[in-house]
Amino acid sequence: MLRPAHLLACLPLLLPAPLWSQPAVDVEHGELRRLTTDDGLPQGFVRDILQDRQGHLWFSTKDGLARSDGYTMTVFRHDDGDSTSISGDHATHLLEDGTGHLWVGIKGRGLDRYDPRRERFTAVRYGEGITPGHYVGIDVLTLGPDGQLWTVSEDKALSVVVTDSAGPPVMRLPSHTYPEFTFPAQVTHAAGDQQGGLWLVTDRSLHRLVLVGTERGMQHELPLPSPTMDHDARFHGHQLVLEPKRDRMWALLSAFAIAFDVRTGSPIDTLHLPAAHQIHRLGTLDREGMLWYEDKFERSCRLSLKSGQVSVLDLRSDGNDAYADLLLTRFHCQDDMGNLWAGTQGLGALRLTWSSRLFTNWKTDPSRGYDVVHYEVAGHRQFGLFWSDLPGRELGQQAKDRRNCFVCKHAGSEWLGAVKDDQGNTWGIMDHGDVRMPELGCTQPDGRVVPVDLGIGGKPPHRVLPGHGRELWVMVGPDHFPWDVHDELVRFDPITRKVTGRHPLPRRLVLHEYYTVAQWSLAPDGTIWMATVDGLIHFDPAEGTFSEYRHDPTDATSLPSNMIFSLCPDPTDPENLLWVGTEGEGMALLDKRTGACQRYSSRQGLPNNVIYGILPDREGNLYLSTNVGLVRFDPRTGTSVLFTSEDGLPGNEFNRYSSALGPDGRIHFEGMEGGVVFDPAALNGAPGGSATHITGVLNMNTPLPVFVTEDGVWTNGSRGRELTLPYDTRMLTLGFSVMDHTAPAKNQYRYRMSG
Repeated sequence: MLRPAHLLACLPLLLPAPLWSQPAVDVEHGELRRLTTDDGLPQGFVRDILQDRQGHLWFSTKDGLARSDGYTMTVFRHDDGDSTSISGDHATHLLEDGTGHLWVGIKGRGLDRYDPRRERFTAVRYGEGITPGHYVGIDVLTLGPDGQLWTVSEDKALSVVVTDSAGPPVMRLPSHTYPEFTFPAQVTHAAGDQQGGLWLVTDRSLHRLVLVGTERGMQHELPLPSPTMDHDARFHGHQLVLEPKRDRMWALLSAFAIAFDVRTGSPIDTLHLPAAHQIHRLGTLDREGMLWYEDKFERSCRLSLKSGQVSVLDLRSDGNDAYADLLLTRFHCQDDMGNLWAGTQGLGALRLTWSSRLFTNWKTDPSRGYDVVHYEVAGHRQFGLFWSDLPGRELGQQAKDRRNCFVCKHAGSEWLGAVKDDQGNTWGIMDHGDVRMPELGCTQPDGRVVPVDLGIGGKPPHRVLPGHGRELWVMVGPDHFPWDVHDELVRFDPITRKVTGRHPLPRRLVLHEYYTVAQWSLAPDGTIWMATVDGLIHFDPAEGTFSEYRHDPTDATSLPSNMIFSLCPDPTDPENLLWVGTEGEGMALLDKRTGACQRYSSRQGLPNNVIYGILPDREGNLYLSTNVGLVRFDPRTGTSVLFTSEDGLPGNEFNRYSSALGPDGRIHFEGMEGGVVFDPAALNGAPGGSATHITGVLNMNTPLPVFVTEDGVWTNGSRGRELTLPYDTRMLTLGFSVMDHTAPAKNQYRYRMSG
């Protein structure tokens, strides 16, 4: 019995006018990683991708179905001699049902159900009235509200698969299984909701049938406009996607998307898509409520179902364009770690790591010299040196000329800047090579460079550094060691242009491979901390005194090394605690009150012992730039998370001096392959760890006939949670895998046997 609850003659009547405004279109960049036949895929044309509840990734291809645990690829192909094998090799669409069974579309054959506990395939049988048009080319697999499987074929034929524990699943006509309902013809898509409704869409109408609950028997119908064609004059029918977190069913009608309340069936929202990026093929809905789809120009897009914002994805892999070179189709699933997986038309599968969209990378040019960037950490003023001027522009330090550079050509000489005074002058060192000794230089606001004589004969300047208030500090050394040796700090007033104090360093700093001062930190108490090539120095200008912190091989509480690269005030106690990064001995937490250090290195779990930069976020974590990637370190627990080029970084090897913290909390690092800026708050929302599963049991190197229960327990006993072994078992081998597919080679295990 047809009982229309919503029958509208004109679609625009349901569209609130303010929502018709054209949404913003952003361009997002991302780096993809490929999974190919070299990694075990049976064939390169990947039709669909799914992650099951155990964490395995499944890939359907033209030459077999593949299952990956991140380390090994198991391929399922048809075997004429095995009735439990898959029905055919050309696998298409995939779906996992509520009982953990995997459903696989087989091109030209129909549909199979795979039992992961028994590792057996069962071919679906066909009931009365089912024709090849129902199953030869299955285009949609979806679960109805009662748990039954519904299919839509390429011929737009709708079917329901009835499962019975007493026999194989059977594909039936919907009218034979649900005779009280009137089903539309020529269905293009189907989806079930959690409120008992089955939603069907055709080229001209939308239908909601209540199959479960107190309103069983209700039907809603809504007329729809015809779909639009793509640039190849092809039509893709209307589609449906359930947004379970907000109890919404979305009808995707190319030019716009309409949201319906699954509890009432009423339209409640409409999103209008830009003409160039209309929805033509549905991809997947991620956990953030973003709908991934393919537009009419076969480019991947992302639609926020909350704001209506559309992002076009500019995707590459090792310099190759994802669309023109790699033939990307669309994204099919999001795995437990938040990675997005896409298929291609012959070149394997593509992974967009969850973090890759959170990193913004830039190219560097070492030949242009450094730009100096000043920033603040917990009240401490520090600086960074970058080959690119992007951080300087982002953090507000700009100039038309190179006055803000360090080791570059400026005003006809080699210039080592750059400190700006209160009058707008920029101070640096003018290096004249072999012609004459270096000079202190002042670049005035109009661009003219004026040399300034310190008036301390025999001590040429080598470095100019900022001070508290209006003062500057100039590092000088003996003239018979030009550039190589620094032995004194000179206080300089840029207003009067006079030296106001001279302070011999506690030891000579010798320039060899690295600049003598890697980090200069102005503390809120008026003192200065210096990370040098020969230890950590604390200078109190008011008292004119120095304190040294150095490595002592006989003292485990001393610094782990004298080659210091980085300093960072502790985010929870910046007044008393200071983090110190070293060249090859990890880092240390210095207690300023006692002078004692607590060391952290690879022995305590750090991925690398070269700590180029240390920067905090607003949640108390530290981000470390190293030789093996970017590390997020939690000082409260001592745990680390490593991000590498696999996660979207431009490279794994970072560089000394090249770190900066923006006032908005964004972090800048630079390395040998380029620079990166990111919002740590977004990275801190990383998915949790993946499950570890047993993947096999061997008795004396012979596989045991075991299977997996619904809760993931391996058993061969009748009671379901036991593993019975022969009495003469002497060696038991357990295979296990972490189901994190981001970069399986980086996964590490720790296990314990008890009992």
